[in-house]
Amino acid sequence: MNRRMTTAGTVLAMLTGLTVGVAAQPASADPPQPSSQELAVSAADRAVSSGLDTLAKGPDEQYQRQAVTPWINDLYSVAYQRTYRGLPVVGADAVVMADGKGRVRATQSSTDARISVPTQPTVAAGAAEATSRTKLASVDRVDSHRLVVRVKDGKSALAWETVLIGRTATAPSRLHVFVDASTGTVLDQIDDVKAGTGNSQWNGPNPLTIDTTNSGGTYSLRDPNRPGLTCADYSTGQVFSKSSDSWGNGQASSKETGCVDVMWAAQKEWNMLRDWLGRNGHNGTGGSWPVKVGLNDVNAYWDGSSVSIGHNQANQWIGSMDVVGHEFGHGLDQFTPGGAGTEPGLGEATGDIMGALTEAYTNEPSPYDTP
Repeated sequence: MNRRMTTAGTVLAMLTGLTVGVAAQPASADPPQPSSQELAVSAADRAVSSGLDTLAKGPDEQYQRQAVTPWINDLYSVAYQRTYRGLPVVGADAVVMADGKGRVRATQSSTDARISVPTQPTVAAGAAEATSRTKLASVDRVDSHRLVVRVKDGKSALAWETVLIGRTATAPSRLHVFVDASTGTVLDQIDDVKAGTGNSQWNGPNPLTIDTTNSGGTYSLRDPNRPGLTCADYSTGQVFSKSSDSWGNGQASSKETGCVDVMWAAQKEWNMLRDWLGRNGHNGTGGSWPVKVGLNDVNAYWDGSSVSIGHNQANQWIGSMDVVGHEFGHGLDQFTPGGAGTEPGLGEATGDIMGALTEAYTNEPSPYDTP
């Protein structure tokens, strides 16, 4: 068999003898570079995959990324939900703080306890729901029901989590009740409704400038620049609207005036978060929440997705900046990775801090809502 062998020198000689022109090929474009957020998230994902520092986990545990919150100085907070054999673990979430250069700056897990529990319940879901209902004075409906692993104080248990909408003896409630799926006893309960107290204080000097929406000649208390921020009448659920863009009468007994205070305070808090903390909106992703004024209660509440404003002993709507900032502060806490969550004292402190920061940012003169 004959074998033809062509040396590199022969090939080079052949090529140099060619007279056929070959058009130059354009250089390929450089691949797009990852953004700062992509670098931060990638670093955080690697951290939880490797079990870095406080993120250690057992062989049946996984982390699922839930939210990314940009902060100042090119920092990103990345939140993760832990799962155990596919079940959500309540009380064992984790947060990784990473920067735009792809460096992990801090890690924090709610617990370092390893999880080892059965995943088949011996208590029926219906029985767990019946037990849960006994924890509220009145139940309007069951919002959700699921099987979870509940971790608290380093101890884990398989549990039914039932979310109830109703009232306690004195206040509205959105209550999470955790019933042990093996024994039927109540392990824990967490209420999404957070209460704040305060006396109505006027903002000023008048007239205040608030952002409203004009659609076809009809104005409404719907913020065009802060998605989700509205103010409605608690009795009807309808967002206040009218043919003119002049709101309120300066009397605290007017719901419309209460909404003026609400919009003013919420908009100032939004601006404070942006200018001082680098946060994108109340919820961290460019959005906010609705408010209703007219609750027949001497208090104000955050219910997990909205704020309700009640009255003081003089029947004035408590739309002052410290109250509104406090209630929105509960929302900030809930929608921030690593928030106080189930710790009531820390949650109330967070609300107070956010109200105080909003007052300081707005810096109203006396006799208005001064810092």
